[in-house]
Amino acid sequence: MAKRILAVDDNEDILDVLNLMLTIDGYQVETSLSPASIEKQITDFQPDLILLDIQMGSYNGLEICKELKNNLYSSSIPVIIISSDDSIYHAVEKYGADGIIEKPFEMNTLLNKAATFTEGRSTGYRRASA
Repeated sequence: MAKRILAVDDNEDILDVLNLMLTIDGYQVETSLSPASIEKQITDFQPDLILLDIQMGSYNGLEICKELKNNLYSSSIPVIIISSDDSIYHAVEKYGADGIIEKPFEMNTLLNKAATFTEGRSTGYRRASA
């Protein structure tokens, strides 16, 4: 089964490029222009990796990353922050991101990081046991 990647960015062109390149590389990709329903997307899509921008209108991807990492059901899903914002350098230490990719980015960098963080993962989302 193909590894699943959820990409969230408010730039449709970036999402199109991510979708195309990751799909060609064998991933199943879901994209979103807004993190408003990210919890539902995680529940429904069960990603093995989340790619998250920082500045998305009124949403701050770093704060969303921190919330995901503090949530029992999504904390085990790797999150890579992709941004040109200088605050990206605090993403791992302060917000719990698993990695960063600076925009503009090289496709090989993206594909190598995606492979690193999805290797050996069977599923992303973990439901609580009843």
